[in-house]
Amino acid sequence: MKKKWWIIIIGLLLILGITYLILTREDQTLGSYVLPELQVARIQLKNLTDDKADLELMMIINNKVPVELTLDSLQYSFLIDSNQVVKSTYPNSIHLNKNDSSFFSLPLTIYYKKLRSVIKKIEQQGKDSANYKIKATVYSDTFPFPNDQVDLEVEKRRPLIHPPVIQIVELGVGKVSLSGTTINVKVSVHNRNNYSVAFKYLQYSLQLADNEALKGQKEEIINIPGKKETIFEIPVEIDLGEAGESLISLIKEGDELTYKIMLNGTLVSKVPAIDGSKIEIVTSGEINEIKEGSEEKK
Repeated sequence: MKKKWWIIIIGLLLILGITYLILTREDQTLGSYVLPELQVARIQLKNLTDDKADLELMMIINNKVPVELTLDSLQYSFLIDSNQVVKSTYPNSIHLNKNDSSFFSLPLTIYYKKLRSVIKKIEQQGKDSANYKIKATVYSDTFPFPNDQVDLEVEKRRPLIHPPVIQIVELGVGKVSLSGTTINVKVSVHNRNNYSVAFKYLQYSLQLADNEALKGQKEEIINIPGKKETIFEIPVEIDLGEAGESLISLIKEGDELTYKIMLNGTLVSKVPAIDGSKIEIVTSGEINEIKEGSEEKK
């Protein structure tokens, strides 16, 4: 019986000695063994407008210790090639089972005004992709650390996503009949990405001055090749009532007539991060700008 106790004691001492050597090695720290690990499972573009992009990052956090942890909150920043473009807080708690992984999503809204200089700098270097990094500080009173917080980061390389440049290049009145007429609007879409995209379920509305918006929809899919400009037509039908006749006069004679066109649809692409995303583009200007642009092209 005494021999068995000595074997157990010697075994415990060996385990403690090996643990001590591991944890005190110069190239390893306690944190590398017990810190949660952050991973990006998926990046999805959810909504694209003319001034911002809404992204959803599906994250995985791995608990590498044999005890349950509760993350009280998480502060995170989003960087593109070391340039911070977003800083936010994930206020919800995250429960981690022992030696297990949990999924959660981080919303990101990137405003082009802040992003433009970053993208321009990357493009000047001849790059069409960038390193996307998430730096996070996780707070929890269940961590085995005195300051109750841990800094984590994860980095992925992904293609640059450019919003399409949309503008009206021509606006005119079609043949007038007893029932009404059609306003023919030619729209130019410049796809600055290397990959092609397409619009489906495209709905649009055209507002001239302070008049009520005229609405329509395009059933067929509109394909926009990568690095190309595509022009397509969206017909807007109007009745020849008092309001209709007034709009026709405004279009024919009103060079300073203001317009606003709104396009809503779904993006189709072979790039998983973009496919199925919603697009909402609003562009505005004056009729004389369209006429001047058409004359220059001629």
